[in-house]
Amino acid sequence: MSRSYRHIKEYKKEILKLKSNREICQKMGFELKQLKNIITRYNTNHRKLAAGITIKSNGRHLKGEVVLPPSIQ
Repeated sequence: MSRSYRHIKEYKKEILKLKSNREICQKMGFELKQLKNIITRYNTNHRKLAAGITIKSNGRHLKGEVVLPPSIQ
């Protein structure tokens, strides 16, 4: 089933309203494994926030952004 790409943050409110994983998969067009990964990431981020740990973005830094090592700052 092909669909246009939407960022997962756009689905969050809709997913949290629905009751079962099967219902979510059918309505949103996800596979069960994809949904379980989404829920795991969501729960991990909320546990980190509750513990006071900041959530860092993944990937490379932007080209214009200069990041200095802690020893230089």
